[in-house]
Amino acid sequence: MSGDFFNNTWLYLYHLRNKCKLLNTLIMVLCHSDNRIFNTK
Repeated sequence: MSGDFFNNTWLYLYHLRNKCKLLNTLIMVLCHSDNRIFNTK
C-alpha cells in the first residue's frame, strides 16, 4: 500500500512538473509576443 502511495505521489509530482513546464513555455511565448507588440508601437 505504501508503494502505491509513493508511486501515486511521484506520478502527481511528475505531471505537476510537466504542467509547470507547459505554463513556463506559455508565459515565455506571451512575454515574447508582448515584447514584439511593444517594439512595433
